[in-house]
Amino acid sequence: MRVVLDTNTWISGLLWAGLPQEILRLAEANALQLCTSPRILDELARVLAYEKLLPRLQTLGLSVSDVLSYVLEHSQVCDLDPQVLSLRSSPPTRPTTSSSTAPWRRMPSG
Repeated sequence: MRVVLDTNTWISGLLWAGLPQEILRLAEANALQLCTSPRILDELARVLAYEKLLPRLQTLGLSVSDVLSYVLEHSQVCDLDPQVLSLRSSPPTRPTTSSSTAPWRRMPSG
């Protein structure tokens, strides 16, 4: 199954634990394939640079580049229809923990 994550879901899953993180775990286990687009990557880079997220990145010892590298490593860049990108099937998620380790860095590999 191919899944497109919006920017909020990427950020929630990468910087906090919770349901979005579970999506990343499924992708790492090859249970689904994450797809992204240049537009989503641009927005993700812009949002990760927001001043309010910088303390979280610093706490986790991450840079914007680290996070974008993870996204590129674990997703396929696709040319997505802009109408698909504007669809929203659920309300935004809220972070569920304030752990000082990025959830995806704690995930067991392979």
